[in-house]
Amino acid sequence: MFLPKCYIEIYNPDTKTTVRFDYVNEIEVVTSTQNFTDTARVTVPRKVKFVGQSISNFIKRNNTISITTGYDGYTQRNIFKGYIKSVSTGTPIVIECENEAWKIKQIKLPAKHYPKLMLSAFIKEWMPNYVCNVPEVNFGEVRIALDTPLSKIFDYFMSNYPIKFYFRGDEFFGTLPGTMAFRKEDVKTVKFDIGWNTTQENLTYTLADDVKLQVVAKAITKGNTKIEYKWPADNADCEVRTFLVPSAQTVGELEIYAKDMAKKFKIDKMEGSFVWLGEPFVRKADLGKLYDENNKDQDNKLFIVDGVTYSFGQSGYKQTITLGAQIHE
Repeated sequence: MFLPKCYIEIYNPDTKTTVRFDYVNEIEVVTSTQNFTDTARVTVPRKVKFVGQSISNFIKRNNTISITTGYDGYTQRNIFKGYIKSVSTGTPIVIECENEAWKIKQIKLPAKHYPKLMLSAFIKEWMPNYVCNVPEVNFGEVRIALDTPLSKIFDYFMSNYPIKFYFRGDEFFGTLPGTMAFRKEDVKTVKFDIGWNTTQENLTYTLADDVKLQVVAKAITKGNTKIEYKWPADNADCEVRTFLVPSAQTVGELEIYAKDMAKKFKIDKMEGSFVWLGEPFVRKADLGKLYDENNKDQDNKLFIVDGVTYSFGQSGYKQTITLGAQIHE
């Protein structure tokens, strides 16, 4: 029998102290391509000590933290690296953490006017020490108020355009529909065999005829004018997908694009999540090949892994896999 194991390492740069322990009540790490920030919560019994004292005496806000999990006999996997956001003083000790997005939230921008904000140049300006993989996108005229956190700029872009920003390990991604991180060499395809190595399956399959969809196409012209087209115009009770079309210069071009994308996305689709054990190990933005011999509608289909929640504790070590867009091979 393979026993679940964990390993926590916390470093305090002020005191140059490293606290290590391998016993917890619970660990929950939430990762997603849909959210800018990944989070971790580590719940530790008060009895866990470091040099004879409670570990809460040595770990503080902004300390770095690394969480590794696995099984005896298997490779140990790092499921989280980031910074401590808060430490409770009660019983048990609860350590709340955020990934590298925590540091981005600390970067405050000066008041600045961008007549034409190009994403790649903006990233190079404000994140020069990060490995970044972002598309070339023109966001048009942008005015930034004094002391605006860099993360708020990314939040604004994600709220108003079809782009997602997130860290995957140490690399920062900006992804438009169709430009997901699965093109990277370190992305793998994992086999999900429903009924064999999965539990608590919560998947919903929808036929193309039942898909209610509106496509919103947006563009910024060379004259810095923002234009858009919606198809169909009425979006009552339907899914809305928004696309930025850098090449379009007229509403007519957006209309052609929107109607074409509506045909592509009005297809049979699957949504939902399922739970399986800690191995094989899965990361957000991996690809998942779904097999289900009892349901041919969802058998032998490929999906982006939108997110993974890692749970470690008394109930064992599990991964909750959330599927994203279907990939047509």
